[in-house]
Amino acid sequence: MPADIGLSDTQDSFVTSKNQCTLMAKMPIAHLRLQQQHISHPINTAVAAATHLVAVQAQDYAAAKWALGLRAPGVTDAGIEAAYNAGSIVRTWAFRNTLHTLAADDVHWVLDLVGQRMISKHATYYRQHGIEESTLRKSQPILHRVLEGGQHLTREALADALTARRIKLGPQHINFILLRAAMDKLVCYGPRQGKALTFTLLQDWVKPPKATLGFDEALAQLAQRYCQSRGPVTSADFAWWAGLTGTDAKKGMEMATGLETFTSNGQTYYMPAGLKLQHDGKGIYLLAAFDEYLVGYADRSAALDDPTFKKVVYTANGIFFPTIVINGRVEGIWKRTFKNNEVYVTLHPFSPLSKTRLAAITTVARRYAAFMGCKLVLSNPGPT
Repeated sequence: MPADIGLSDTQDSFVTSKNQCTLMAKMPIAHLRLQQQHISHPINTAVAAATHLVAVQAQDYAAAKWALGLRAPGVTDAGIEAAYNAGSIVRTWAFRNTLHTLAADDVHWVLDLVGQRMISKHATYYRQHGIEESTLRKSQPILHRVLEGGQHLTREALADALTARRIKLGPQHINFILLRAAMDKLVCYGPRQGKALTFTLLQDWVKPPKATLGFDEALAQLAQRYCQSRGPVTSADFAWWAGLTGTDAKKGMEMATGLETFTSNGQTYYMPAGLKLQHDGKGIYLLAAFDEYLVGYADRSAALDDPTFKKVVYTANGIFFPTIVINGRVEGIWKRTFKNNEVYVTLHPFSPLSKTRLAAITTVARRYAAFMGCKLVLSNPGPT
């Protein structure tokens, strides 16, 4: 059970426990999250970044690669592509029935933990889109047959294979069939064929572990690693991110080892035991769309609390745009387009940028351009 380090918002100032934990006034939650997510304190490789974060939201494939590249300076888009193609990192549906990138070693136990819950939770959703359970059951043996032996086929090729075997597909049905097959641990994304994404059998692409984790053991491990990679967090944050019930999320936090808690504004936060802020939190970053710095929490107010700007950064249906983060706070969005060997980065800050800040953002944008192997063309039309 996590130890309470004695920080309380009911006192005039925070009182530390005897382990002399740093005053929370000097440890803003946003700055600690930047640190624990390896944004302000980078890591060596994309695989290490994926392992640390457990899962990186990845329905936007290009954004997911930059989310890893940002945390591992020196890694390139091509290098991360090679890691996907080698199976060192794997793209598949996981938490919240959403595409994520996971390290290969984490795929099986994560899906064992959340897969069947996600299937049950969204059963009505399938029926609303005209997909019966019988269609899903009939589809999976066909997918297995055409993919066995290490085959990698595109979505279109798989749809053709199902249609040829008299599986009637409506609009978007192939997407739901593949989602369900991924949750059943049948398929995952495989290597790219040119620009086309492919699917393959999970058992061929990622060998199952010799030993499996029980539910409680897996839940505790997930809670511990979530706190380690994103803390400070609440159990509500964990429930949102992992798609768990509030009861299971709290149970996981209580079973996890190596954690401490504190209370702020009536909320109990969990974080790694002995966590300290390594610097003052100052820094400028261009984060990817759907970056875990925002999407990894139910409550994002530590980084973004203005209702007007929230509507600019993410939509009601869950689309998160690339963000400009300055000293832990979201201070705008940015966009990029490509032409020949150039990447055009356009800034849309919430307020005018000083010359110093614009120069710092330019440096960061150059790093993104280098990651993409392109020449940078930066524009700053002004506040959004």
